[in-house]
Amino acid sequence: MSIFRKGLYLFKKDSVRTILTVSQFALGIAVALIVVNISVSLSRFTLEAQTYFNPDFGIYTASSNTSLLGPITNSYGRPLPPPQFADQISLDSSVIAATNLLRDNKKITANGISYITITHQGISTLPEVIPIKFLHGSYFSEDEENNQVAVISESLARALFGQTNVIGKKIMTEKYTYTPFYSSMKYPQTEYTIVGVYQDFPFIARQVLDKINFIHTKAEDNTIIQSAGTIYLKAQKDRLVEAEKVLEKLAKDYYGEEAKIQPINIKEKISYSLARGLSLKNHFNLIAIFAVIVSSIGILSVMVAFVADRAKEIGVKRALGASKATIFLEIIMNTLYLTSFGAIIGILIALLTSPILYAELTDSISQLQTFSSTDFALLPSSILIVFLAACLIGVVFGIYPALLAANLPPSEALRE
Repeated sequence: MSIFRKGLYLFKKDSVRTILTVSQFALGIAVALIVVNISVSLSRFTLEAQTYFNPDFGIYTASSNTSLLGPITNSYGRPLPPPQFADQISLDSSVIAATNLLRDNKKITANGISYITITHQGISTLPEVIPIKFLHGSYFSEDEENNQVAVISESLARALFGQTNVIGKKIMTEKYTYTPFYSSMKYPQTEYTIVGVYQDFPFIARQVLDKINFIHTKAEDNTIIQSAGTIYLKAQKDRLVEAEKVLEKLAKDYYGEEAKIQPINIKEKISYSLARGLSLKNHFNLIAIFAVIVSSIGILSVMVAFVADRAKEIGVKRALGASKATIFLEIIMNTLYLTSFGAIIGILIALLTSPILYAELTDSISQLQTFSSTDFALLPSSILIVFLAACLIGVVFGIYPALLAANLPPSEALRE
């Protein structure tokens, strides 16, 4: 409590300068926190890349050297793995579960609002292979695979309905293409009923699965067959290689001996996505350090003035037997009070402004286009790092005025 009263004394003695200094320091801390959080988040993404998809998870596409093989081909003329591949390989003892996703771009319409997004036609086993957290409802069941039902992301739910609890609502979809000639064409529409709303996939999952906002059952317009198909599987522990061989045999049985299975290197794909952001990481750290140091100079100025104003009081304390260490510690504690108070205000400012700033940052800086603003939600670890750094730097800047006070001769102070 005595430290609190001494802190108030600083504001009472020179309120304008102290308030301006604390405000300056708080803004510096807010900037540092927002920037440091990007750096910490990038490090977190790197760590998650090693653990999110375990060693027994694999992603594969089936292809053939002969472009005309197979009843369904993608835009490159390569056959797509049919949905039954997932069903067939799931019967093998080396596999826990398998699923397929067929990718397409669609225009989603509801409430008079349209949204262009990546969609996937999936099957009921998807949640067994890829972790999905649901806010409302659930994934469609095997019995619902022949119905026109879908699950959507929380982002899409908010964009179309302004809320996430939209179970039972209807959505109209139609194929969308970015090619000018085809974009003018009219495609058939399909109506889906929403049965679940899932939490947005984290950054790591998005780099592998795309930024999926809409997963549905069969497509009535049948345009989905023009998109690339992928098989995702989760193998039994240490049996992924065995599962790959089973999948390759299925591909050869279906497409011929020239068919092959192409695994997708998950870690390499994620590393490539992170590369642009990681190249900026050191720059972010330097900006944060610079922001805190510059804003701390004002603390030094206030404390030097504070010591000068209290010279007589310090002299009396010294004359009455107060040691240099006691005076030194008192000034350091006052400095720590100011920096802590400023840091707390700065953290509150960052919490209020970071969503807007991160949205602007990820929209305007080309190196960060891979990311979304939600990827950089303030982390407790970032807040702790910046708060401790602010206190440490504040104490460092308080050493000089503390030494001035501790070494102030009592006789000269009393004479003044």
